[in-house]
Order: sequence, then C-alpha cells, then structure tokens
Amino acid sequence: RITEDEVKEIITLSASANKLSKITEQAEEYARLIMEELDPGNLGYIELYNLEMLLLQAPSQSVRIGTTNSRNLSQML
Repeated sequence: RITEDEVKEIITLSASANKLSKITEQAEEYARLIMEELDPGNLGYIELYNLEMLLLQAPSQSVRIGTTNSRNLSQML
C-alpha cells in the first residue's frame, strides 16, 4: 500500500532523475489525480500494483478506470 505523499514522492524522484522540471512542479496535482482515480473510497492509500497497472498502460489504450481516462493520466506523466 502507498499513500498520496508516497505517490507524489515517486513522481518527483522520477521527474528529477529524468530532468523533467514541469512534471516535478506539478507532482502534487498528478498524485492527487492518481489517488482520485485509484482510491475512490478515500481510504488514504492505494495498492502498488494498481499504480503500476495505470502507469504501464500504453498511451493508445482508452481503458476507463473511473471518471478519468487513464490514457490522459499516463500522457500527463
């Protein structure tokens, strides 16, 4: 299980390592969107495998997980 803060940290570290300053600046927003999508019950955490599945989806897929198209989330990241 991982929390929103941990999702933000993953995004920030990955963006920093890849010199993606715009992503780093918006890591909090992306983490919030991911949590909104993967934690609709507001439990405060998500399962790591759900995050992995979201991030590994090909941008051309248009699978809907909830209210937001996961393709759009993948493209933002």
